[in-house]
Amino acid sequence: MVVIGAGPAGLAAAAALGPTGSRTVVLDQGRPLHERDPAEPDDLTSGAGGAGLYSDGKFSFFPSATALWNLGPESALRTAYLAFAETLASLGIGTPGFPTMTDRNRHRTVARSEFKKTYPSFYVSPEHRASLVESLQSRSGAEFRFGTKANRISVLPDDAVEIAARDRGGAETVLRAKFAVLATGRFGSLSCAFDAPGHRPVFRRVELGFRIEQPADRFFLRHENGLDPKHIIHGAPGYSWRTFCCCRDGAVVTTRFDRITSVSGRADCPPTGSSSVGFNLRIHDRAKAEAALELVHGRAGHLDAVRSSPVEEFTANRGPLAEFYGGDLNGLLTEGLGRLSDAVRPHSLEGATLTGPTVEGVGFYPLVNERLNVPSFPVWVAGDHSGIFRGITAALVSGAFVGSQIAEALPSQRRSIQGQRTWT
Repeated sequence: MVVIGAGPAGLAAAAALGPTGSRTVVLDQGRPLHERDPAEPDDLTSGAGGAGLYSDGKFSFFPSATALWNLGPESALRTAYLAFAETLASLGIGTPGFPTMTDRNRHRTVARSEFKKTYPSFYVSPEHRASLVESLQSRSGAEFRFGTKANRISVLPDDAVEIAARDRGGAETVLRAKFAVLATGRFGSLSCAFDAPGHRPVFRRVELGFRIEQPADRFFLRHENGLDPKHIIHGAPGYSWRTFCCCRDGAVVTTRFDRITSVSGRADCPPTGSSSVGFNLRIHDRAKAEAALELVHGRAGHLDAVRSSPVEEFTANRGPLAEFYGGDLNGLLTEGLGRLSDAVRPHSLEGATLTGPTVEGVGFYPLVNERLNVPSFPVWVAGDHSGIFRGITAALVSGAFVGSQIAEALPSQRRSIQGQRTWT
């Protein structure tokens, strides 16, 4: 098996294959764990541990990552969650129980109208995150090839999977495998092409925005309970806004993945006196996403794409950030800011600095079924690469989920999975 990506999802998938004794190769364009440098933009998104190694450090649980809990079969998802919980327990970290069907049905009813989404979330230290990465690597028994970027994955007529890759020195290699897992994070579908007979990627969402930063003692979410306040605002059909990745007394950092330069938040740093939260426009309707897709596939990749503006300048459609997003997107983001401010506390965003872009959704993703399998092919997709959910917990659980399926399929090499529900 070949796993593309050594972040939480890829590591969990590889670890699930460890007990089978099968040969597993993990490719990642980044660096090994102890060579990563949080001061380097590229190291914030790639390498052992993925983007989650340097982040807000929060592990969030049901009903966070809503779509994760709809994967099936439920027995396999439960087993994957228990494996995840046992891994954390070995590091002295407790977890909530697996959500019951009653819990999930209740959330489906509430989620249609709720504005503020609440869920349990706790902070895991950088040291514990590093220990988790080391544990998963060790349990996988895999061969890790860091500094190696997978450029294309192809399914051949005999159902073998071919992976074309290149190392930092420019040397090209082609690997052939019986199974593959795509787990390269939120930018993965832009980074590694996927080619299978008749397969077409599906549009799920484009998600763009910025981080809202204020002095910690005036931060507009400072009085809200929970580590990660999640405000979701529904706009006209096809649009919504949401906060994410709240970092109190943290930092706004520049990250880079291939040609995408963006910003993220970190909470695992010395206190800075500033707090920030991400705020994104999510576009669900393909017909309304042209301007956003042009940014994701074009201008957002320029090395000078990170820009900051006072909120008053941005909402007046002036300054570098407003110019970057352009009239229509700027108008939608401004509308969302106004509604967020009114919902939390009128005028609560005064004096804030906006820094962007944040890029959390890139438009098109592989078509998968409820098993996270690309129908009819020996390829699975885990973590943020799926475009269905995001976050460290979802990555670890979904990685274990797909890894266990491949472990079951190994004796027969391939099982028919036609006719299962797909995520569209």
